[in-house]
Amino acid sequence: MKVLVDCLDMKNKINTLMILVFLGALAGHAIGGGDDSAPTREYQVKAAFIYNFIKFIEWPGPAGAEADQKSDENNEPITIGIIGENPFGNTFETVTKKKIKNKQVVIKHFGGFEKNNIKYREDSKTKYKYKDADALKACQVLFVSGSESEYCKEIIDIVKDSYVLTIGENKDFLKTGGIIEFATEQKKVKFAINLIAAENAQLKIRSKLLRLAKKVIEKEEDEEENS
Repeated sequence: MKVLVDCLDMKNKINTLMILVFLGALAGHAIGGGDDSAPTREYQVKAAFIYNFIKFIEWPGPAGAEADQKSDENNEPITIGIIGENPFGNTFETVTKKKIKNKQVVIKHFGGFEKNNIKYREDSKTKYKYKDADALKACQVLFVSGSESEYCKEIIDIVKDSYVLTIGENKDFLKTGGIIEFATEQKKVKFAINLIAAENAQLKIRSKLLRLAKKVIEKEEDEEENS
């Protein structure tokens, strides 16, 4: 039995190492090219990142116990939501044919925030009620498209208490409470992580993924300035 366990542990370590090598290669993969090919390559890389991020995230399970993902009990699929314009095209088609943590992957596309919200006033403030809020909260991963730059904070506010891994590509996405922010530097896709936001969402990000990030926010910026 011990030999079997040791073999399984070794297999898991090898698989993890291969994923880390793959993610490292993605971070160094140039996405430049012609005007038509560059966006496709960029979002192929981002889709691969998103798929592999999931393998290094732990969602809280029933009664606060950690589980592979929040719907683990009834074996529901892992849902990756995309809100706003879909820049991936059919890139995620290959992803949905594979399983993560023995679960099927489902992609859900949500309409833009501006056209799908109800605006109202409360306490002299303008507030929004997004029509598909419950569906957003049911996602394990939510990619906030660049088309939603004006409403990043409102979108994050909807899901911040629902154990959702928020990923965006807008500048200052982390500052609005997002968890992972993509950036393109010298034609290469990089990512930064807001560990505070992840902890607030009760998501555990493995240290191996944190080491691959170009930046990890571990405390509030005003604390950093005073330290």
